[in-house]
Amino acid sequence: MSLFDTLARWLGLSEPVPAATSADTVSIGAPLPSATAQGPISPYAELWQSVDRHLAQFMVHSVLPHRQFEPEDVFKLVRIQVTGTTPAAQNAIERFLAEFRPESRRKVVLAAVTRNCAQGVSTEGFVDFNRDFDRAELEESDPYDAQLVDAYQGGYQLTLYGEWELQRAVPFTTPPSAGAASRAAPLAVPLDLHIHDAAGRRQVQVATLPFVLGRAATSAEGHIVGAFVSRRHGLLERDEQGRIWYRETSVNGSILDDGAIAPGECRQLRNGAQLRLGGDASNAAECPVLTIRWAAPHDADAHTPIRAPLRAGTDGVTPIRTSLDDGAHPAPTPLSATPARPLCVLTVKDAHGSRTVPVTRLPYVIGRSELADCRVPEDNAGVSRDHLVILAIDAAGARIDNNAVGKWGTEIDDAEQPAQFTLAWGRQVKLAGRFVKAPAVTVLLLPATA
Repeated sequence: MSLFDTLARWLGLSEPVPAATSADTVSIGAPLPSATAQGPISPYAELWQSVDRHLAQFMVHSVLPHRQFEPEDVFKLVRIQVTGTTPAAQNAIERFLAEFRPESRRKVVLAAVTRNCAQGVSTEGFVDFNRDFDRAELEESDPYDAQLVDAYQGGYQLTLYGEWELQRAVPFTTPPSAGAASRAAPLAVPLDLHIHDAAGRRQVQVATLPFVLGRAATSAEGHIVGAFVSRRHGLLERDEQGRIWYRETSVNGSILDDGAIAPGECRQLRNGAQLRLGGDASNAAECPVLTIRWAAPHDADAHTPIRAPLRAGTDGVTPIRTSLDDGAHPAPTPLSATPARPLCVLTVKDAHGSRTVPVTRLPYVIGRSELADCRVPEDNAGVSRDHLVILAIDAAGARIDNNAVGKWGTEIDDAEQPAQFTLAWGRQVKLAGRFVKAPAVTVLLLPATA
């Protein structure tokens, strides 16, 4: 029997067992189980180190940023779901769950929360630390699926479930540097929401603000379906000058026009703003996308696109596509009709099979984004939208920017890669190898043939 097990039983953290022998006796001065669990002598050391790391990162990356905007808010932790990503971790979880009853697990988790989350986290309603929960139970709170630096360790993947207990009424908020309307009021010009979520695509009209978005929104139009959408995910507001704002009230955060919004933060919206609820996953079933538009006053044709005249000298049939951002990043123009000689060749293995991709220009983006040069399918959900960017090719190999640091992994020979690294010729890099809910992607770098 390990020291951790003996001490846990001595403190009443496990089921009663026959009296321990003298060799198992623990003195009153022995350390607490939460500390002992992290020692090398415990069979669950890596499990509890992973819990500690996860909670510490949650505190730094979510709780503290949220409380900068709303210092009185408290995150109510309800459940922690743990999954093993290796056979050894899966076996350790099974042994731990079989050995300790829910109340015992709860006490040890509460000690871990006390160590790592000194403020802003409540465990009053915490239920259990487990591998499997009923779907209905998980629907009662919001998932916090941490893609945090160092949150993964020892073959364990954890998801926290809970919700923010807001200390001010959500509909009556004040955007930063703006005086918010104190009560619901109709809009002179309605907002059009184009929604793409797990339920499909639809368009709704918002005639009154504030307007709540989320799984448990009081209005049917504000009900958004997605794996990482919180029950009250965010709020659309209007200030006294008539400007439209979005306030983030979810622990999972959102992406507004490719910029992250921290929990508690408020951002002014532009006409045509794109909002991705829950994170940067490009799968709408996980992180739904909302496009928010409104017509200018007295402009009945504001929603009707007007095609620009064709350039002089064209045949009047084929329109010329211009840059999407008015020339800030003009689309690449081929220098000649002759195809460019590849700089290198990538052998990519993803959920759809294996393929060979020539790289003919730099920078070269690999990821799930629709704009990526080498687009990875949605079935590889752990890969980021712009996971890797090849910046240069030289004698050593490919110099690469790693935009997925702290997420689901960018590994060469099982070694995690930093924000910038070089992939040598003939070597392979694995993307999202730590994401257990979808397959990883491998990319092999080869020289171009003459």
